[in-house]
Amino acid sequence: MPWQPTFLCTAPGVEAGSGVHSSTSWSGPDTRSTPTLTGLGRDAPHLRPNIALEEHIDVVADCVSAAGDEVILVGHSYGTIPACGAAATSGAGPSVRRLVFLDGFIPTPGRSVFDDRPDVEGILEGLAASHDGLYAEPAPPAAYGIDDDEVANWLQESSTLMPMSVLRQPFPTDLKAVDELGGVNINYIRFTGTDLFMSAKEVAIGKGWRFSEIEGNHFAFVTRPVEVAAEISFDVR
Repeated sequence: MPWQPTFLCTAPGVEAGSGVHSSTSWSGPDTRSTPTLTGLGRDAPHLRPNIALEEHIDVVADCVSAAGDEVILVGHSYGTIPACGAAATSGAGPSVRRLVFLDGFIPTPGRSVFDDRPDVEGILEGLAASHDGLYAEPAPPAAYGIDDDEVANWLQESSTLMPMSVLRQPFPTDLKAVDELGGVNINYIRFTGTDLFMSAKEVAIGKGWRFSEIEGNHFAFVTRPVEVAAEISFDVR
């Protein structure tokens, strides 16, 4: 019997409907969904300064629980954090068969994104200065390795503010670390257009995860969807 999983992707801060989920084709039926994280993307009208990381984890976990027993959970950029949280919850975790990082953060229980990446904190604090440090403006496209005007315009039109609260809050200590998840295959895909996640490459390889690189900017799932989809679904027939 062919494997017919459900694909869930968390790509924060940009509108759903582009990239992997609108451009891939699988040889067999499946379900694809893009959870909308609280205050981001289509939910931007509900942005508030005290959004908790656990809220984002719960959104993804609820989607996983509703999806069935064969889920490939994909996270991009910050979206890898709530994806990892969902995969570690007792309710949703057993449904996750593969966890895919698309050029994103690897969380550490008890530590925040800013704890692990003070360089990112410095960048986003600057982008949040005009919002009293509460929300970060989208970074300029060039910071993501984007030099195509069409893609740059798409990013600027679809990006929304990022609540700094979720980046300052530590990953819950009552959830397992990624490499402690039993029965979950882990795949890290790095996009080579920037060095944003060069350090994650070393971690992923060191942990023995499936690791690959795709030439492209931080949003290569939009600019090179076929290659990204093929890597995500390498064993789906």
